[in-house]
Amino acid sequence: MQSVLNYWKKHNVWILGALVGNITFICIFGVHVLNVTYTDWLLGGGDITQNYLGWCFFRNSDWFFPLGLMDNASYPNPVSVIFTDSVPLFAVLFKMLRAVLPGEFQYFGIWAMLCMGAQGAFGALLIFHYVKKKAEAVVGSLLFVITPIMLGQMSLNMALGAQWLILLSLYLGIYRQEMTKKKYMISWGIVGLLAGSIQLYFVPMCGFILLSFLLADVIQRRKYARDLWAFLSYIGSAVGTVALLGGFSHKHLPDISLLGQSSFNLNGLLNPQGWSQVLTSLPVYGVNSSEGLAFPGTGILLTLAVGTVAWLLHLIYRIFVKRDKESLQIQWSWEENGVAYLVLVVISVLVAVSPKAAYGSDLIWNLDLPNWLYSLWQRIGSCGRFIWPVVYLVILGSVVWMEKK
Repeated sequence: MQSVLNYWKKHNVWILGALVGNITFICIFGVHVLNVTYTDWLLGGGDITQNYLGWCFFRNSDWFFPLGLMDNASYPNPVSVIFTDSVPLFAVLFKMLRAVLPGEFQYFGIWAMLCMGAQGAFGALLIFHYVKKKAEAVVGSLLFVITPIMLGQMSLNMALGAQWLILLSLYLGIYRQEMTKKKYMISWGIVGLLAGSIQLYFVPMCGFILLSFLLADVIQRRKYARDLWAFLSYIGSAVGTVALLGGFSHKHLPDISLLGQSSFNLNGLLNPQGWSQVLTSLPVYGVNSSEGLAFPGTGILLTLAVGTVAWLLHLIYRIFVKRDKESLQIQWSWEENGVAYLVLVVISVLVAVSPKAAYGSDLIWNLDLPNWLYSLWQRIGSCGRFIWPVVYLVILGSVVWMEKK
């Protein structure tokens, strides 16, 4: 009994955060989607139907090597289950059990609930790292769970609901100095395996987070050997996982027309795109602008505004009332991974904007890039998704900012 109590005291922040995510899932989606034999909710069309049908084809296909290939979805050419966004990690696992599964079977409800639980758990851990208050961390975890970029993808593309991988990557980066080199390498190797076996967009996304912490340590002249080994571990694990699932077995090139039309709009953080009853949606560019959704929520923006006003009032009070001239010298603290966050923001924004940058409905620039670089962006396709780490930093920053003020 004592061991249980000790475990609870040590881990109750993330456990309660996960509970917040799971309760939120049930409130939004209901419990009926957890019934593995209930498939009607997956047959309404769109990406979510593609996800389910991809699993059905993969389940009924013979086994091949690489393991993720199937030959009945585009016969006679094999295609990997990676490109149907059917959460390959679960698809392979349940295909191994297909002999005992019912005729109609879906794992997407369970997957979605696990994603929202993990989102709450890692959100709570990130907040607790800075505020050191369990209640605030658990309550604040809800902001990570109900953010528009999370709920929007959970309703469209189940694999992209694994945004807890972003939070996990941030968490590992924050605690890198407290982990042994071996543990840090293994942890990032696991992240690489998960990213490669869930959705390909998370491979470069999580990689950019790791790269940001690596560059920050180089810039600040800290020991970066563990970062470098972790980076190699991550790349090797991710590439190996994608190869094992057949991700390199055939060409898969997105439509070039997506480039610039599914990017991050420069008004993105303030543009709710229909996700606010308070703020009006702003103009967008292109026909697929929802992929660049970056609105963190009206409450988050309000929290940032209130925190900023409180900071300014405090500064004015110290300068003009207490005559504290030292307050005029604004101190920029680069502790607590500020450099890493800045590097991550720069990388994420540059990739998310793409060579075709737009502000509202106007195209600001269209860079003439070398063919190899343009082709790389073309393969990324919906590059607006790479703004997600910035959105989560904004959410984290708003909670910590308000608490510190």
